[in-house]
Amino acid sequence: MKQNLSNPPPARHVQPEISPRRRRLRSINTGCAVTLPFLLILQLFTLWLSVKLAIPVLVIVLLIIPALFHLHEKTGKLRLPLAVFRVLGIAMTAAAIAIPMLCISGTRIPQLYRIRRFIYEDGLHDAFHSKNSILPETLPAVHRDYNFSILPTVQDKSFLFLHTDTETLAQYEAQFAADPDVTCLTEDTASAQTDETEQPERPQALPAEVWQKLRDTAGFGEDLSHAKIYHKFVLLEQRANGKLGISGNALINYETGLLAFWN
Repeated sequence: MKQNLSNPPPARHVQPEISPRRRRLRSINTGCAVTLPFLLILQLFTLWLSVKLAIPVLVIVLLIIPALFHLHEKTGKLRLPLAVFRVLGIAMTAAAIAIPMLCISGTRIPQLYRIRRFIYEDGLHDAFHSKNSILPETLPAVHRDYNFSILPTVQDKSFLFLHTDTETLAQYEAQFAADPDVTCLTEDTASAQTDETEQPERPQALPAEVWQKLRDTAGFGEDLSHAKIYHKFVLLEQRANGKLGISGNALINYETGLLAFWN
């Protein structure tokens, strides 16, 4: 029986075996494609800093990595750009995790103050808020008992407590006196909340929440009856139902060297 050579049987298509290195690269692409959108959603509800910085980069990386990988598979080229965007994707993932963690941790590490202040002022708020904030841009050269806590809630509160020397307190007092947006509430602190116990009393101008933070979180159970309390308000817009602006507060206590700020 003659074999029909004009119509040979179709050859079976054999899938090439995928090397372990290529499997790892595909795993990285899959990880970026799955992880980055999740972190993107997480950042949307965490910090406005993500809206301004992380989201554009994450979206670009998320779109470019699969496209570059597809072109690399077809042509065997573009290896370097693909590697660069993979590294960028990993870096943005690390940043997306680090920003919220830095916002709520590191309260007693002075070395993290400037980056955490940036996250709070420029991230949770904006550059205008940072420029007009009562929070100092840098810590005093002389300080101890540092405590800076951030509460990224609806009101985005922050509390900075530390002890410093008399010279530094005098510098801040002169700075507040020269600022037209700052009002001294010293007169309001003359009478304090009376207490039958021997515990220090809370000045009337000091919010109960700040008093509680000083005593419980920072451990500053000291007499503040002669402290000077300041309020800063920068007007943004005058509305029919009131004023819209940026506010902040500070406290100076010469007797104990306490310097406090809160928003």
